[in-house]
Amino acid sequence: MSSKLSKLKCFVIFLTAIIAAPMPAMANANWSILRLGFNYFDVTPTAVNDSGQIVGYAFNDSDKSRHAFITGPKGAGMTDLGTLGGTESYASGINNVGQVIGAFRTADEEWHAFITGPNGVGMTDLGNLGGYSVVPNAINNSGQIAGVVETGQGSIGFMTGANGKGVTYLGTSIYAEDINDSGQVAGTFLTAESWSRAFITGSNGVGLRDLGTLGGLTSFASALNHSGQVIGQSNTLSGRIHGFITGPNGEDMTDLSDLNIINPGELIGITNSGDIVGANFVYSQGVVNELSLLPAVVAAGWTDINAIDVSNNGQIVGFGVMNEQFETFLLSPIPEPETYAMFVAGLGLIGFMVHRRKNYRVI
Repeated sequence: MSSKLSKLKCFVIFLTAIIAAPMPAMANANWSILRLGFNYFDVTPTAVNDSGQIVGYAFNDSDKSRHAFITGPKGAGMTDLGTLGGTESYASGINNVGQVIGAFRTADEEWHAFITGPNGVGMTDLGNLGGYSVVPNAINNSGQIAGVVETGQGSIGFMTGANGKGVTYLGTSIYAEDINDSGQVAGTFLTAESWSRAFITGSNGVGLRDLGTLGGLTSFASALNHSGQVIGQSNTLSGRIHGFITGPNGEDMTDLSDLNIINPGELIGITNSGDIVGANFVYSQGVVNELSLLPAVVAAGWTDINAIDVSNNGQIVGFGVMNEQFETFLLSPIPEPETYAMFVAGLGLIGFMVHRRKNYRVI
């Protein structure tokens, strides 16, 4: 009986690995596109998590102020997060338990950061973190936040502890753009010569390492994933702007010369599988696919697709043209058929083994 149990445990571990594995590469995925029903100029999404919860800001019809919002999974419904007594607010990030970060304007015209509990419940004022304005850019799954504090002496990068508690200042002239579950922060800093350079830190923001360039003088980091792969843009020796991707922990910058990068900020995000989403394209396994030309997008009647954010598992929130209006959407990769087949076969085999185990007990 111990042998039977051992085999069952091994298979459960195997199946768990299948379920927990990252979304297959976008190059091999089909897609589905969901119309969220929001006009982009009235409801602007800014971030999405792995369950398809979307955050952003929506304009209030009565006074035209903006309020932060959160949706349910797959973009369903919309909840106004309020302002903590101020005049307006916006949401800038969300993690997989639905903790939302953003900023709100106080009655004294200061911008304070906020964090919520799971699923956007309970907004907590984090203050101005020592500046006249604070910009929280990203949150990881333990609730650590990375962002920028604007002061009279310049910009200061910061990160917090879990659930937004405590603050660590990363230094002046540092723009913290993203944070992963290890607490690695990626962003851009200014050198002593005032050149912009991409950086990554170690776990929990310890140490700041210059990622270098693609031969030019400047580089900018846009995002990183859970293994510490960083994406961004850099000048080449000839002065052109190219995209780049690094290996894990920011090692070995690779020139993505086949991407048509014109301006910094065109790279939106990177999934845990290493796929890159740009403003209007997906780059996966060396293949560039224009979002507006994906079969599901064309079939649904969308044009001029623009990505705003991508989740760790590849769901993209953005806006495009539908019926001559700028509408918002959720674009999701669908795993290859063989992945589903493996999953279903695994469930069937577990059921069979459990059935045999019960019969063995009866005998």
